Amino acid sequence: MPLMSFFSPWNLYQWLIAQSLVRKNNSRTSYIRSRAHELLSLPDELLVDILTRLDCPDIYSARVACKKLYQITKSRHLWFGVIRRLQLERGLVPPEEGISQYSAEQLEDWTLRRSTPRATLESQHQVQPHARLIDLRTQDIDDFVAPLTYLLPGGRWFLLAHSSSRTLVYDLDSTNAARKCLFNVSDFDKDLTSEYIRHTLWFDYSNPCLSFYVAASPFNKNNARSIIYAVQLSGKGANATLIASFVAAFRSSGQKGWYLGQLALNKRYYVEVRRDPNNRKIQDVLAYEFQHASGSNGYCSIKPAAQTRFVGDRICLTAFIYDDVLAMCTSRDVIQLYDIVGSDPTTCCSSSAFKLLHTVSFSFHFCSNIRWSPLESYMVSITREGEFKGLRIPHDRTIPPTVMELGRHEKFLNHRPGWKLDTSISISLDDHNGPVDIIYHPWTNVRDGSSVSNYFRRLLGVFKVPYIWWGARVVGFSEDLGRLVFFKDGSETWLVVVDLAAPRYLHE
Repeated sequence: MPLMSFFSPWNLYQWLIAQSLVRKNNSRTSYIRSRAHELLSLPDELLVDILTRLDCPDIYSARVACKKLYQITKSRHLWFGVIRRLQLERGLVPPEEGISQYSAEQLEDWTLRRSTPRATLESQHQVQPHARLIDLRTQDIDDFVAPLTYLLPGGRWFLLAHSSSRTLVYDLDSTNAARKCLFNVSDFDKDLTSEYIRHTLWFDYSNPCLSFYVAASPFNKNNARSIIYAVQLSGKGANATLIASFVAAFRSSGQKGWYLGQLALNKRYYVEVRRDPNNRKIQDVLAYEFQHASGSNGYCSIKPAAQTRFVGDRICLTAFIYDDVLAMCTSRDVIQLYDIVGSDPTTCCSSSAFKLLHTVSFSFHFCSNIRWSPLESYMVSITREGEFKGLRIPHDRTIPPTVMELGRHEKFLNHRPGWKLDTSISISLDDHNGPVDIIYHPWTNVRDGSSVSNYFRRLLGVFKVPYIWWGARVVGFSEDLGRLVFFKDGSETWLVVVDLAAPRYLHE
């Protein structure tokens, strides 16, 4: 048996089992013990590389096997490698304070918290989720339009952007769900209190700490303007909070009287789609370098850095995937990737252009949020016929996106307000009495392009969410934390937060 053939996770696991046996005369145990000496003679760096390929329960088995493996499994380098692997395999959101700020013990606890919900979901055992009620009502806000709701990547922070006033954030890891006002657009422009505001977000994954941008755009076809804020995490652990800072405000120079459509944002560009009110088939896509409007106390007038006109199908989705690569999906089930190229970021006179990279057929009726990982991004959509499709977008301009057929599920044949799609797990809620189905459709690690048709699995069976009443709907789901967020009823003034992991991770 070659030496290196022993250094697989399975053979390592066999050896860990053998270490717990006390039957000294067992020939197989003796054989594995003889190989164990060869294993432990490897450099620590190689042992770390082997152990990072194991799941948490197997790492803990290695910890009790011998003193050397105990020391390695307590090392910061090991848990850094485990987190990196989970980022690549699952798109796991990295530690929000920045991984360099964590000790080995903190990284281990952080990883265990995110491994527990997945193990719970896959165990098929009946569980008793921990549920909480959160009152969203505030005396100084009286919106008649439902606010934007967003469960931020990582699952800790819940954003509530009211249509004509404040944007609030709630810490869902706090037992009392501490609330904070991020910003109030009416502090910048008093006229916005009487206008409906659209919001779009973009997350800066190049930043080691949680960081994102928010664009607030009034739905005003005759006075088009936008305000950009940057939000950064401050503090650590239970004392962490989000702080927003003003970045830019500008008036867009699109056609007056054209309706505001889809929005997209990244660290450099703000993109909006404007539709001709007289001919819905005509749409302008405009990209603004909003940093040119920074440092002003009022609105600046800037011209688009790049623009293009679409004639035909309605654009129903726009989103930046990575760098300046923009995805646009049309109502005719086509997704196109564009790169915004050609501008000089050091000057205000830009001559950028939308460069078409790829066009892919992709059925689209409703879709999940885009899940980012270091090498590629993922999205799941459902067609009007109830077919699930997965979209993988490599972070390489030369490689086209690939589409996978994921199958069909009866819970999603008809549009209902009580379900939510995610990359690997989707939620179905019966709004009459609160039973929840959690459906598992893993596909992101399939690399050969083959179909994983009808690979659906029900997790946990059906369980009932307390507090749910008529008109309830799923607001968000964090695959990382195993956290579900619902509106309690049709009034959308109460949240129900359900944690599949132990409540010991919550703080005061």
